[in-house]
Formats: sequence, structure tokens, C-alpha cells
Amino acid sequence: MTIRYFTIISLLFNIIVAVLPGYWWYYSVGNIIIVKDSLFYLNINLLGNNIEIIKVINMLLFAFRVYVIVISISLLISTIRGNKVSYLLISWASIFYILDPIIMYFAFNYLVSYFIPFHYNFFIIGKEIATFQYQYKITMLIESYPSIQYWFALFVGILNLVSKFIRNY
Repeated sequence: MTIRYFTIISLLFNIIVAVLPGYWWYYSVGNIIIVKDSLFYLNINLLGNNIEIIKVINMLLFAFRVYVIVISISLLISTIRGNKVSYLLISWASIFYILDPIIMYFAFNYLVSYFIPFHYNFFIIGKEIATFQYQYKITMLIESYPSIQYWFALFVGILNLVSKFIRNY
């Protein structure tokens, strides 16, 4: 009986995560480019201007948000009726979201450095000074940190995994 309530709570939290506005992770490269993103939202600001194609991407992400909410509600109803269900999208998305800073590291160190001599130190959360030379020496502050929404999504993701393991054993 308690396992079912645990599953109901985790599915309700899935809905809350999908409904929450805002971003999960924030990146800034010298305030030249600022990226705020989540599973359901993307904002890229280049030199103080928002990139227009992101509006189309955000419409698709909004449709995905609605999909996650509808699936979570249908699984919630199924759980209330006594069926054993699980939905681990939020779990895997929030856990693997930590890969974003790693992808940024490889993008800067291997793609950007192919064109401009540049070294980007590996870090996941925090601030780092990056310097590169291409006719002039340029120093930029690079920031990368999660928002409170990410920590909540990670909590919900872990709760979903625990619910899945409790239900199976």
C-alpha cells in the first residue's frame, strides 16, 4: 500500500517538474553568449540579443512538456487504480543533465580550439577564467551552474528511481 503512495507522490512531482518555468542550467562565456536551458526550455543570448530560432525550438519543447504532463497524469490514474507503473524520463534526464558541462568542455577544447588557440579548464559547477590568444590576448569569465529547479528535478529523479526499485523488490 505504501509503495503505491510513494509512486503517486513521485508521479505528482513529475508533473510539478514539467510545470515549473525557467531553466535548469546556466552557462555564460564572458557574457558574450549566455545559455539557459532545461529539458523543457532553451534561451540563448548572443551579444545581448536572443536568437530567434530558439522560439521555434521552445514551441517544440513546450509540446514535449505537455506530453510529459499528459503521460504522468495517465500513469497517475493507472497507479490509483492499482496498476504498477513507472515513468523514469525525469530520472534519467536530471541525472544525465550533468553531461551538459562535459559537452561544453569538449566543444570548447576540441571544436573551438581547432580554429582559435584556446584552453578551457574542466569544471562542472562554478566560475573559471579562460584565456586565449589570437592576435590579442583575451580573458573571459566562464560560468556554469545549476538552478534550484535543477536540484528539485534531480531530487524528483532520484525519488522516481527509488520508487521503481522499491516496487520491483
